[in-house]
Amino acid sequence: MRGCLSSVSFAVLVNGNAKGWVKASRGLRQGDPLSPFLFTIVADVLSRMLLKAEERNVLEGFRVGRNRTRVSHLQFVDDTIFFSSSREEDMMTLKSVLLVFGHISGLKVNLDKSNIYGINLEQNHLSRLAEMLNCKASGWPILYLGLPLGGNPKACGFWDPVIERISRRLDGWQKAYLSFGGRITLIQSCLTHMPCYFLSLFKIPASVAAKIERMQRDFLWSGVGEGKRDHLVNWDVVCKPKSRGGLGFGKISIRNVALLGKWLWRYPREGSALWHQVILSIYGSHSNGWDVNNIVRWSHRCPWKAIALVYQEFSKFTRFVVGNGDRIRFWDDLWWGEQPLGVQYPRLLSVVTDKNALISSILGYTRPFSWNFNFRRNLSDLR
Repeated sequence: MRGCLSSVSFAVLVNGNAKGWVKASRGLRQGDPLSPFLFTIVADVLSRMLLKAEERNVLEGFRVGRNRTRVSHLQFVDDTIFFSSSREEDMMTLKSVLLVFGHISGLKVNLDKSNIYGINLEQNHLSRLAEMLNCKASGWPILYLGLPLGGNPKACGFWDPVIERISRRLDGWQKAYLSFGGRITLIQSCLTHMPCYFLSLFKIPASVAAKIERMQRDFLWSGVGEGKRDHLVNWDVVCKPKSRGGLGFGKISIRNVALLGKWLWRYPREGSALWHQVILSIYGSHSNGWDVNNIVRWSHRCPWKAIALVYQEFSKFTRFVVGNGDRIRFWDDLWWGEQPLGVQYPRLLSVVTDKNALISSILGYTRPFSWNFNFRRNLSDLR
């Protein structure tokens, strides 16, 4: 690292010629891949300072859900978002932490590019807090790490940045000079993957998915200045895998479900992660890790609701392998047969006292095996 930092040299271009080489003793070349790693090491100091302020109760942060999980900040390289109460004391504490961090690291927060956003906060109070921090007061929705926060994913306008990116990319390509094979390659390598960042967190409306696919179709079959051409093959056939006679583009809606479904895999495996703790604190959990019935009642603006709905579809094609039975619900989870037992035997489920009972609480391990269903009345009374 020291060699990279001390071997940098710069030159000033005068009439297109490099003049006056300057030997630097600090800093990296522009675009050096080492830069984000070094910045992350330094930014970790700021994170530890904020956590220490939380421990001493001088900075409260934001408490989430029934477990009161505390979130004070999120960092990604040089993008940092802070969460705080609207008290002026907390604002002054945050400002002091930033000033101290600047003095010890040599980095300075650019307050001119910083914004403060209020949730259920009067504009006058928000403006006063912004004046204290010497930053700007802005409204919702906001853009963080390329994703809009506070918007409605079901609204078509929410997806305008994706449509605009694809349109700009199409305008930059000279389609008239591309072969048919070249267009296929560009769709597979670029157009198909450009919406993936949004698709990995939000459920795309059918109209927006249809619009993106229409742009792909027009690009595939037409060229600039050539006018509209007939589509020689049905788009559903084009999207099929190559092994089935298609070009392997894939449908936007199916890709969306697959990307949302990755959270189903990560959720039980990242129990110590902050995002897992926040989700658990807000929505709760069953023994197998999910409380879908609770999640679907939340606002349509919540990304986790879309993921929960994906789970309802995903669960139809999965089944549990019974171990000790401490995490599998006897009636609701698919662990025997082609359907959950509650679906196969609805009359039995209707007279069960505990419909969320686990297998371990119903089936005893002592031999001979014993069943403990706890029906509300004797089985002989069933009609």
